[in-house]
Amino acid sequence: MGGFTGTFVWSPGENGVAAGASAGKYWSLGAGYVNGPINVQFGYESFDNVNPAFNTAKGAATTKQWALAGAYDLGVVRLGASIERASLAGVDDKGYALSVGAPFGPMTLDLEYASEKTDGGTKASALNVRGVYNLSKRTNLYVFLTEGTSKTAVAGDKSSLSKFQVGVRHIF
Repeated sequence: MGGFTGTFVWSPGENGVAAGASAGKYWSLGAGYVNGPINVQFGYESFDNVNPAFNTAKGAATTKQWALAGAYDLGVVRLGASIERASLAGVDDKGYALSVGAPFGPMTLDLEYASEKTDGGTKASALNVRGVYNLSKRTNLYVFLTEGTSKTAVAGDKSSLSKFQVGVRHIF
């Protein structure tokens, strides 16, 4: 199945926060196109952050972000790329990712490089490796490895983004 798709999600938030205001309001829009080897997706979301540290000025607590991703399947390899932008309390965040994936019989192996930077100078980058082994049409085993670092602009502190996951997924 292919063609255009669209999504809309809305959550009205909750009452009961200070001064009777509504908090946690959320909405998002998504659009996609899939046809044969082409896959293009776009998403936009807006979320009212209930963290008091960001609620200093009207509108300052709203996180807004968008992402655009695309992939092309050449048969022996799938190439992908994405970009994202986000803003919260006057701080902008920008990122991108490049990926390549290849099927090997019932297994798929993916490699991705991702990078992100904020206006304040915080930088992060990671290399992701993912393997998926299909046991059936609806069940697979997966392993996911991330190796990367994040460096803050203020103190220059580095933190590890290293992660390892392994699991079984069944689609109902």
